[in-house]
Amino acid sequence: MEKITLRNPELQRKYEYIVSNYYSQMKPEQASFVRLVIVNFKKNSNDESFIILILLYWLIFFKQVNLDHYLIDEENRKNIETLQMLYRYEMLWDKEKFLEGMLWLNCEMLQLKMLIKYTVLVFEDKSQNIIISNRSKYFESIWYMLPLLTLRESKLLGYFQDAYFKQLYPDQYIKTKMVYLDKMKKAWSAWEYIISIINGLEDVMTQSWVIWKTKMRKKTIFSIYNKILRKSNTDFLDSIWVRIIFKELTELASFVEIFENKFVYIKKKDYISNPKDNWYQSLHYSFLTPYGNNEIYVELQLRTQEMDEEITNAKEISHFTYSIKKNKWADVFTEVHFWYKYLLDYIERTQ
Repeated sequence: MEKITLRNPELQRKYEYIVSNYYSQMKPEQASFVRLVIVNFKKNSNDESFIILILLYWLIFFKQVNLDHYLIDEENRKNIETLQMLYRYEMLWDKEKFLEGMLWLNCEMLQLKMLIKYTVLVFEDKSQNIIISNRSKYFESIWYMLPLLTLRESKLLGYFQDAYFKQLYPDQYIKTKMVYLDKMKKAWSAWEYIISIINGLEDVMTQSWVIWKTKMRKKTIFSIYNKILRKSNTDFLDSIWVRIIFKELTELASFVEIFENKFVYIKKKDYISNPKDNWYQSLHYSFLTPYGNNEIYVELQLRTQEMDEEITNAKEISHFTYSIKKNKWADVFTEVHFWYKYLLDYIERTQ
């Protein structure tokens, strides 16, 4: 824990005091777990006060201190009580109360709750039962977390999908990961591969003189598994997804003209000229990227700022809703769909 530093001097002093006086008394597996939660949260949030909250929450959970301890101020006490309440609902399998509580959390508290759960899911120590009172229920409960991540547009969605997949369906996870690793082996280094993609697209953007921004992510093992199910083969499996957002449609057209002349693409779907029934608009390509002496496929989405905002604001066009329709996801994930629909209905009833 000594390598974790906070920008705020007052919080740093409090952090160091708690670590030196209480953290060192934890069992090694407990201390290791708490450190992972803090590292995960620090990477995803700028609110350092929550790092103190994390320490205090786990000191109480592992019975090092109680809620009346002088270190715990009123705000942290309320936050800890909220987390304890949600944990009880989760373990008692009271889904509706749990979901209702999660929906009304502010963004930082929601992220903390999600990161605690995610860290438990990936924690490999055999003493994991010190953290979860009912292992099977805890793992199965991931499926009603996914809709919450989608509604809040959380970047943790992909991590949870893979954690869900790995814990509940380990055989399918391992087989899919082997397919993915086999594809990535051809690209010497994953980072070099990504840099080469960005450099190639950047060159086209420079030539077309456009204002733009990009979003890029590696596809999850979970996503790759469902694509294999849909396609029944791995020949055209793309593991990298890139989205470029343009200020105006004329800029997008300028990029497309140069892109289609320079890049080799094996698939094009024009949802701008022919929008989907739900008015989704975007231009999709699957293009070939030479890397070393191999060929890698990349999925590219092009749209304007206006199109992107309309998609973001329309719940029924979300990636989650699209993915769970019939023949898109494996049948085992229909429960996720049920809880997504429940959340939408709940929001409509309470607004």
